[in-house]
Amino acid sequence: MQSLTFKAVMHSIETGDEKNLATFYLMNTSPNRLGWGVTDKALEDALPTLLGKTIGCGPGYKTKIHYPNPIPVGEWVSYNKPNGHAFATASITDDVAFEKLRRGEWGPISVDITAYKIRPDGDNEIVESFIFKKVDFVDEAAFPQAGFMKFAGLTGETVVNPIELCASFYESQSIGQAPRSLGLNLNPRELRKKLDNEKIEQLQDEIKELKASMKTLTDDEKTLKAANTDLEAANTDLEEKVKTLENPDENPDIKPLKEEIETLTEKLAGIEAEKHEDLLTACVEARFKAGLSTDKVADTETLKDFSDQMLKFNTLEAGKVEEMKKASVESGPQLKYTPENKTELQAAIDVQREAFYFPARELEAVE
Repeated sequence: MQSLTFKAVMHSIETGDEKNLATFYLMNTSPNRLGWGVTDKALEDALPTLLGKTIGCGPGYKTKIHYPNPIPVGEWVSYNKPNGHAFATASITDDVAFEKLRRGEWGPISVDITAYKIRPDGDNEIVESFIFKKVDFVDEAAFPQAGFMKFAGLTGETVVNPIELCASFYESQSIGQAPRSLGLNLNPRELRKKLDNEKIEQLQDEIKELKASMKTLTDDEKTLKAANTDLEAANTDLEEKVKTLENPDENPDIKPLKEEIETLTEKLAGIEAEKHEDLLTACVEARFKAGLSTDKVADTETLKDFSDQMLKFNTLEAGKVEEMKKASVESGPQLKYTPENKTELQAAIDVQREAFYFPARELEAVE
């Protein structure tokens, strides 16, 4: 089993509403300048193995070499073999690829075959059994139809490249695509050696690309690691801040605020206590003046636990009692006795009884 590679060119292109078709002249039964050829039967048996396989190119529509993982831009859908000339048609499904074909930027393809049976024939080798393995678009600076396909663009139009031109390209190709005028005529052993060297060069190019990709990946990994380190540091800071918030006493920002709140709370409590003390003093004094209390110390002890509201109420009521007493003294009570024969307390009590609609007390006149 041996792998062989050759180049072929586009024979015709056809645009359509449903499909964009490109037909390629693959090969014929004449030995090429690569030093090998195929039999008519081998070619006829191999053509069906092409159907269903993809035709591709490199990432970003590169066409320098056979790439390890090509991007499919079409699929082989039919073939024919008139008079030993093998043609195959691909449906081009990628619009960019088809436009490159239509403008004449693309045209040559690189075909890989796997040969199962080869016999020597003078300076050449004849392949008696093979299959098509892989087909990709490739660069070829001077392929025969350069510029020929540029005018293919109308829907349903077919542009054809002459068979003779396509066949001569296949037959005349050699290592490095040297023209026939150079007289290159190598035996199969030398050809295989040069082919091996060519594949080595291709592998070296692939290795360079892989190394470049690896360097990019390594740089990306370093960047990601650095970013991850920064994220871990930020996460640690955030966790510390959360802990500090959960323990305000350890927070240097919150602690002064907490102390200030405690100080203000103490000041407010002092103001409230002072206000309560003033209300208590005023209430005791008012009650004493109104004659409702005769012992300020005892009255203070009794009223000290009253609320501010109750103290205000008692002070107001004591004031009313005092006002009533004054009014009673000035007008004199309308009783059977006069102010001269009762105490101030008795007079105040009588005024309160009258205010609450109690009957007046019957007191005996004092002689």
